[in-house]
Amino acid sequence: MNPTGNDVLREERQEIQSGFAGSGHDYLRGKDCFGKGGGCATLIHTTALQTIPAMLLVEIGTDMDAFGSADRLASWVGICPGNNESAGKRQSGHVRKGNLYVRRLLCEFAHAASRTQSVFKPKLQSLVVRRGYKRAIIAIGHKMLRTIFFILKRREHYRDSATDYEALSVQRNAPRWIKALTKLGFITPANA
Repeated sequence: MNPTGNDVLREERQEIQSGFAGSGHDYLRGKDCFGKGGGCATLIHTTALQTIPAMLLVEIGTDMDAFGSADRLASWVGICPGNNESAGKRQSGHVRKGNLYVRRLLCEFAHAASRTQSVFKPKLQSLVVRRGYKRAIIAIGHKMLRTIFFILKRREHYRDSATDYEALSVQRNAPRWIKALTKLGFITPANA
């Protein structure tokens, strides 16, 4: 009996979920998701996008040429913004049909990102005031999907514009640097 596409997809999901249950993101670390030696490290070493790779990559894949643009991917997922206006009146702006599983994942990721110190938190807070919480979550999910699209398309690491990576590096390494400089005699200990 030949497995159908849904059976194969279900098996891949179970394999990925079992990899997450064991030791975090170790399942994806050895995988070559991009096919050209890029690996999934691009999405794994992120702040707000920590849990996205496994479940989302199973659904959308890593070849973004299949979609062409971020707008087409958002349309396929059914999370793109609608613009239905006639004679100055806005009609219903309900969410379109699309891939329900990916949409649920993106909403879950948007909820999680709203509790981090990433660029998505201030955006959500500004949208909640104007549009309400549920519409803001959909908008953040759309923004995250666009970000993921360009990460996969350009094969580069995610750099959050709200994070000062240089300050984090200094904060993390300063005690070690001071200890080394003291040991080598370039500075004197403060308590001596």
